[in-house]
Order: sequence, then C-alpha cells, then structure tokens
Amino acid sequence: MHRSVSLSIPGVGLRVGVALRFPHLSKKSCSGAIEEREKTRKSIASLKAGFVKIEGAFPKEIAAQARSILWKDTGCDPDDPATWIKPVIRLSDYPQEPFRIAANTPVLHKAFDQLVGPGRWLTRESLGSFPIRFPSQADPGDTGWHIDVSFGLDNPNFMEWRANITSRGRALLMLFLFSDVGEMDAPTRISVGSHIDIARILAPAGDKGLTLGELAAHRFDETAHHEEVLATGESGTVYLCHPFLVHAAQPHRGTRPRFMAQHPLLPSGLLSLHRASLDYSSFGSMSRGRIPLFARSTYAAIARLAAATKFFVADELTSLRCATPTTWGGCVGVSGRTFKRGPLKRSKPC
Repeated sequence: MHRSVSLSIPGVGLRVGVALRFPHLSKKSCSGAIEEREKTRKSIASLKAGFVKIEGAFPKEIAAQARSILWKDTGCDPDDPATWIKPVIRLSDYPQEPFRIAANTPVLHKAFDQLVGPGRWLTRESLGSFPIRFPSQADPGDTGWHIDVSFGLDNPNFMEWRANITSRGRALLMLFLFSDVGEMDAPTRISVGSHIDIARILAPAGDKGLTLGELAAHRFDETAHHEEVLATGESGTVYLCHPFLVHAAQPHRGTRPRFMAQHPLLPSGLLSLHRASLDYSSFGSMSRGRIPLFARSTYAAIARLAAATKFFVADELTSLRCATPTTWGGCVGVSGRTFKRGPLKRSKPC
C-alpha cells in the first residue's frame, strides 16, 4: 500500500508528490493516498505552462503606497483622466521601502528557492521597470510578441540584445501587479508553454546565444500554436515566469491605469544545465526523473515529459513548467480566459 506525501510552498500551492510504501496502512487511508496521487498527476501534467501565479504575494497596502510614488513621477493627476495623454509611460527602477518590501516577502523567497534553488538568486533591493498603461485608443507601439533578452544590453540597438540556453543574466521573469488588472486593463498576454520552443531554438547556439532580432526573425511564429492567457489579478499578485516565456503587451481598453513592474530575478552565478552533484531545483529534478520512490505511473509521466522536451531545457530552466488554469489541491491557479494567439508584431522588450 502507498501513501503520498505532498511537499508544498505555503501560499503558492505547488506540490511535489512522493509515493512511499507503508504496508500497515488501512484501506481507508489508502483513499487519501489515491487522492494525493491524482493531485501529483495533475502537477506533472501542468509542468509545461512556464509560469506560476501567486495571489497575495505582497500586501495591497504596500501596492497602494507604491502607486502613490509612481503617480507623482508620471506627471499625471490620478483624479483627472484628461491628463492621461500617453498610452504608456515607462518609469525606471525604484528602491523605496514599499518596493523593497514587495520584492522580498517570505512567500516569494520560498518560491524563488523552489524554482531557482537556494543560494542561486540575488535578493532584489528595488523594483522596475514600470510600463504604466493608460486607457487609450492610441496604439502604444509595443504590443508585439517577444521574450525578455538578458545580456549584451550595452548595445544601443535593442534588437542586438541577446539570450542563451543557460539564460545568462536572468533566472526568472517576474510580473508584479501594483493595481487590480482585469481583462480590459492591458494585462500581459502570455503564450502558454512557449518557453519550450524557445529553448529548442536557443540550444544549438550554445553560450553565444541569439540576438532578439534573430529570435524574432519569424515573428515568433514557432510559438503561435500555443494558447494565450492573460496575466490578470488583484494588486499584490505576482507572476513568476520562465525566462524564455513568450509574452506581449496590449492596448488598455479599461478605465483605470494599470501599474505593473516587469523585471528579472537575477541569478547569483551562471545557471548550470549539468551539475555533477545532481543538486538541482525540485522541479528541475522532476523533469529529469531524479526523484526516487515515485509511483511508477508518475515516473512514466516525468520520463515522457523529459523525452518530449529533448532535455533542451533542464534543471533550473525546466523548473518553471508548473502552472495551468486550475484550482486543484488548494493551488491559486491562473485566472482569466484563454485565447488563440493574436497578431504577431515586432516589439521592444518590456
């Protein structure tokens, strides 16, 4: 008889199930094991999405304090829509206390440890940049599909900025919602599972990687078959995304400006696809089938996933295939509707 033990991050809802053998368990307790095993199966099936949504990742009060600071720097009056002239205003990095608090809550630090690995990421002392989007009929000019590239950023031509298979310079892409964001409020569009395609494109280029121009040569058509999810949520919500996840901005058709920080979690060193110690992050280990004592059916699912991805994304970089639109097992899940991919445009990174 088996009993499934579930390891989880409080407030995140991600679970890693491990099936252990306990011959003394009763049939009644076995029913609980079956339920937990089903949750584990769903967790494995969700590994391909490439992002995690955490509701209540930081307090709404902190979000309000941060918005007050940002409003002043926009030069706009929050109570006078006539002053909201531009469709988007970009603000840079903010080190004030509300931003530091938002970036360093216990639930986020625990999520960073699980997704990237303890000691493999740097604590953020600030947040930014902020693409603040206002209700407007004007084209903001930055709504194309793209990934956020991470090195070679000293080149004045952003299309020459680069990314490589080990995601040099970026452990996670993070979306911090500092205002309530509904479907009409310019939520970021996410191409679900697109990070796997991008990893396969980057793998042959090795450490040198590819420029954004090279990656966008086909307008990211390679990922156009994926479903689209909107990054909606209340203020205090955070999306933790795989660094290769394809995403896009969109025009604001709502009534209140959207305040969001989009920035990287920086690695403490080079991310490794091959560790001699086999000391990978938990979901990276799952992708390689290295969690022992798994039930056979679950292990088979891991093996199929690893074979399907051809190991082009491994370890830390596979660790983020862990969210789908679901509410099972206490997981917050992903709110909003799913869509087919819209028009593809060239876009400057967010």
